[in-house]
Amino acid sequence: MKYLVSCVVCGAVAAILGFSAPGVAMAKDVTIKRTFKQTKAKPIWAHASLRTRDCATMPPKVEFIDQPSGGKLYVKERPRKISGYKGPRAKCNGKAGVAAYIVFAPKSGFNGRTRGRYKVTFASGNVLNVTALIAVGTVQRDNTGWHVPGK
Repeated sequence: MKYLVSCVVCGAVAAILGFSAPGVAMAKDVTIKRTFKQTKAKPIWAHASLRTRDCATMPPKVEFIDQPSGGKLYVKERPRKISGYKGPRAKCNGKAGVAAYIVFAPKSGFNGRTRGRYKVTFASGNVLNVTALIAVGTVQRDNTGWHVPGK
């Protein structure tokens, strides 16, 4: 599965991870936007740590900072096909791995906008601070940077 993040693709996590100096943990702030037409839980993004030498993956540590008022974010670990890498990591494309999928479950009857925040800590020590802006139901929005999971 591929989940777009306004100008960031899940495979671009490699780029996010590649900007630090060896042995120095770096933090990157990212905002994602998701739209849900129905009221069932769906993944909004997947995160994994990738070891280039053997293409091994493992789910990173995920810590929820703020749960959305209109539902709940949780982690579901499951298989993931590695894709989207360039350079030395391109050899891993097409291989199977495991990832931490961040899932949003809207509250029953919720229709509107909500926001949640979580922190991802990768095996390298790098940190990704994510703000998830989520629109559920028939909420007015512009189309800039919004993605409908599962499409």
